[in-house]
Amino acid sequence: MRLLRQKKGYTQEQLSELVDVHPRMIQKIEFGETNILATTAMRLQAALECDWIDLMPKVEVPKLRKKPLR
Repeated sequence: MRLLRQKKGYTQEQLSELVDVHPRMIQKIEFGETNILATTAMRLQAALECDWIDLMPKVEVPKLRKKPLR
């Protein structure tokens, strides 16, 4: 999310005002230290003009087993 915010030219404080959350919340979201409510995600999406998936942290998906366990 930090890259999206910086791309739009917002500081953490400016984005927090647009989204109506405390600046510390923006910091926690960017560092992956907190979960957010759907309403906050929707406000972030609108402010950053992005898809909701762009707000999700990038994680590596584990490979599936070739054979099921029995």
